[in-house]
Amino acid sequence: LEMDVKELLVDLHKGRISRGGRVLEVGALARSAVPLEMDVKEHVGVGPVAEFLEQNPALTSRGEWEVGAALGFGDGEFDAVLLPLMLPYVTDPEGLLRETMRVLSPRGVLTVSWTSDCDGGGVVPGWFDRDGLQQLEYVKGMLTSAGMHAESLRIEVSGPTEGPKLYVVSGGSTPPPPKEDAELSNKVVAAIDTKTLLQLSKQQRRKLEAKQRQKDHDTKPFKVRIVSPPPVTELKEVYHLPPRTHNGDRITIKDREFVVSRVKLIYSFVGGRYRLDTKLVDVQRVGRYKVNEELEKLLPEHSSSDK
Repeated sequence: LEMDVKELLVDLHKGRISRGGRVLEVGALARSAVPLEMDVKEHVGVGPVAEFLEQNPALTSRGEWEVGAALGFGDGEFDAVLLPLMLPYVTDPEGLLRETMRVLSPRGVLTVSWTSDCDGGGVVPGWFDRDGLQQLEYVKGMLTSAGMHAESLRIEVSGPTEGPKLYVVSGGSTPPPPKEDAELSNKVVAAIDTKTLLQLSKQQRRKLEAKQRQKDHDTKPFKVRIVSPPPVTELKEVYHLPPRTHNGDRITIKDREFVVSRVKLIYSFVGGRYRLDTKLVDVQRVGRYKVNEELEKLLPEHSSSDK
C-alpha cells in the first residue's frame, strides 16, 4: 500500500474505536493500523507470526493465532474488532467473520478492510472473479449472515479511478442510535482520490472529538467554595451542577440554598491543546448574598472598580 492509503486506514480505524474500550486486532503484524495515541483500555493483537507480534509497539497484549482457528476469547469481550487487509487470504471467511462477531460487544464495531491490489499469489480462489462492487456485496452478505445489523453497515471506498482502491466495511450487531450523523450509515462513498477522503475523514473526526470534549466539559463536576459568610470554606465533595451554571444562579448543597457569585474554569496546556482541569464555583448563602447586594448599592459607583 502507498503511505497515504496506510494513513487513511489508520484514520478510518480511529473513527471506529471508542475511548476507553478494548480493541482486538485479528491478523496483527509488526505495525498496527491504529494510532499509538489512541486512549484505549487494551489493544490485543493475535496473528500467525509471533515475531511480528513482538515487534508491534501498539499492542498491550498479544497471542499467536492460527488462521481459521477459534479466537479463544469469550462472547462480547471487545468494543472494537479490526480485521485489516487479510480477508482475501482466509480459506473460510464466513467462519472468521462469525467468530469476530461473536467476540464483539453488543454496541461494538467490527471493521473489515482489503485492497484491490492484494497479492494474487495468496488470494483465496474466486476472490478476483468478482469486481470491486461484487466483493463489497459478497462481504456485506457474509457480515449480515454472521450477525451484523444491516442498518449499522458503513462502507467506504477510496482510490484513483484507474489505480488500487481501499475498501472498508464496518458495523455491529445492533442498529445505530438515532443521531444527526445517522445518514452516514449504510452509504457508499464514491471512489475519490485518497487524499480527499482522508481530509474528509479528519474533518469528521475533529467534529466527533469536539463533541466529546464538550460532553466531557459538561459532565465534569464542580468544586464548591463557600465565600460568605467568612471564613472561606472549600467543600471536600464535588457536585454535578447544570453545565451552564453562572453568576446569580441558585443551587442547593446539603439541603441548603446558595447563590453563585463566581464561576472559575481552570485549564492546562497538554499535547498542544488546552484541557479543562477544574470547574470551581464560589457561593454565598442566600441571605448573605442579598445583604451584600444591598450593601453594594449603598457604596459610591466608583468603589466597584476598586475591588
